[in-house]
Amino acid sequence: MHSDETKEKFIQLRAAGKTFDQIAAELDVGRSTLFEWAGEMNKMIQKQRLFEYEKLAGEYHLTRYEALKAGLFPD
Repeated sequence: MHSDETKEKFIQLRAAGKTFDQIAAELDVGRSTLFEWAGEMNKMIQKQRLFEYEKLAGEYHLTRYEALKAGLFPD
């Protein structure tokens, strides 16, 4: 069984756009487990991704409209 910390790190890495191969190597977790987690945690990954995009937009003082126009937010 994998720890909650490992699963949280998976969410962060996946939200950051890391590939399953990169994550597997970093966390020492099998790809099949990562694919399973991706399905189970998809909403959490999307929320983390949105949080990261909004943080980035805030750092550059962009309005949501400007950030959307610049392609910072996912479709």
